[in-house]
Amino acid sequence: MTFIIAEAGVNHNGSIDKAIKLVEEAKKSRCNAVKFQTFNADRLICKDTRKISYQIKNDIKERSQYEMLKDLMLSNDEFITIKKACEINKIDFISTPYDSIAVDFLNKIGMNIFKVASADIIDPLLNKAIASTGKDVIISTGMANEREIHDCLEIYQNYKENQICLLHCVSNYPCSNNSLNLRCISLLKNLYKTKVGFSDHTTNSISSEIDISLGASIIEKHFTLDTRDIGPDHISSLNPKEMGTFVNNLRECEIMLGNPKKICQPEELEMRAIARKKIVTRNKVKNSELISLENVTLKRNEKGLEASHLFKIIGKKFNQDLDIDCPINLTEIK
Repeated sequence: MTFIIAEAGVNHNGSIDKAIKLVEEAKKSRCNAVKFQTFNADRLICKDTRKISYQIKNDIKERSQYEMLKDLMLSNDEFITIKKACEINKIDFISTPYDSIAVDFLNKIGMNIFKVASADIIDPLLNKAIASTGKDVIISTGMANEREIHDCLEIYQNYKENQICLLHCVSNYPCSNNSLNLRCISLLKNLYKTKVGFSDHTTNSISSEIDISLGASIIEKHFTLDTRDIGPDHISSLNPKEMGTFVNNLRECEIMLGNPKKICQPEELEMRAIARKKIVTRNKVKNSELISLENVTLKRNEKGLEASHLFKIIGKKFNQDLDIDCPINLTEIK
């Protein structure tokens, strides 16, 4: 079953109450995990760093990127509270650390899955810190090329393949259909032999459904309580009702995909029994008469040997007299 992550990110707007509500709503939407971001603005960003275009567009407050991130920080105690809320609601807690200090903290409080943000795939200090925990890691590949992905994975060279999942990702919020390049799911799986997934920054579920069919085992989707809220990511997120529909669509997709084994389905059995042609007598036949295309034919009928047995019985003999349109079974042959 696909592991679905509700990417709450910073959509709590710095409020612990909103963060806990996001946990509760993610659980109601039947997500497997809810993910946040653990950072300290003073350690993460220079004060004169400009906002990215999507942040300017989506965050209507007149504030710098540093000021915005400062407003969106949560304390260590608040993250401990969030993790406890996840435990109460029986949903996995994940947070993206942005430096080794955050890694040490999240590891200390017992987080089991680490997430590397797309921008940090090239950060050797962060990735070495995560690798040192030995815990499962999800690595977003937005903005990265194959060389950068390879170099990052070199840091995790002692990991087993099933401990790493590479997420195909387009780093824009929301991103356009033209940029999705969903065949990268197959490419990542073939090149790096890890699990693969998709960090979905679209405003629909179609792309995630396609990626499940291509082999994605993890889907991450941005999640908010209100898409009209003030902040950089709300507009490209799903609200609780939309997330519920999103999860339902993915689960329905999984049902439709089924198993890679071609068999007759239970609901096909009646059709198979009646619509498949059977071997029947073309006319009246006598005991000991040779079976040939002159005296047998193929017709739809519920009884008798299926048509595929026709040339296996040609040349054998009937062991009794039979009327026209009589189904042929092994009991009528000697």
